[in-house]
Amino acid sequence: MATIQNEVFRDSDVLVDGNRYETCAFINCNIVYAGGELPVFSYCRFRKTQIRLDEKAHNTTKYLNTLYKVGLGGAADRVVNGIQNKTLPLTNRPAPAPALNTGTNFLELGIIQAVMVGVTLILVAALWYGFLIGPERVLSQPGTPLFSTAQFAAMPDLPEDLDLFYDQLYAQQEDHLSSFGWVNQDQGVARIPVSTAMEVLVAEGLPIRTQGQE
Repeated sequence: MATIQNEVFRDSDVLVDGNRYETCAFINCNIVYAGGELPVFSYCRFRKTQIRLDEKAHNTTKYLNTLYKVGLGGAADRVVNGIQNKTLPLTNRPAPAPALNTGTNFLELGIIQAVMVGVTLILVAALWYGFLIGPERVLSQPGTPLFSTAQFAAMPDLPEDLDLFYDQLYAQQEDHLSSFGWVNQDQGVARIPVSTAMEVLVAEGLPIRTQGQE
């Protein structure tokens, strides 16, 4: 399922099968559903927007129209009311087949079971060799170390005042997160405190990105 966020759809036909729309706006659009995977709409806005059924979904409307023509209009109305009230009954599952109709292919089942037993024995033998015989042969070969240790002389020397360095770095990061300042003054990029940014986000909401906007 594709997720589409913060998009504005305007004056267009939007095929929604299999898509998830989050904080999107539909203005003067036709929402088209063709009977595929159900779409999901989360915190979306709709203005002057219509719905349209195509392909498999359109067949459902033709089927309801047929019910009206053959005198089953009441049944069709109950289906529509069930859609509005979310009370459509589920289709009953078919009863399981009786034991007499399950088949008599015992030979094929026996062959399959024998193959599975053979594969299981091969895997058990491979695991037994890998965990018991293989490691013993490696350990029995002298002159080959199992691992090598790193030389401490090759490791970089750490400064003695490492705690002061981290304290200064932590204080600098705290100051950046709680103060105003320029990130790139030539390009007009500035920073604001995290608490102020959260207040602006709560007051104004997420920005809505229009189609074609990068």
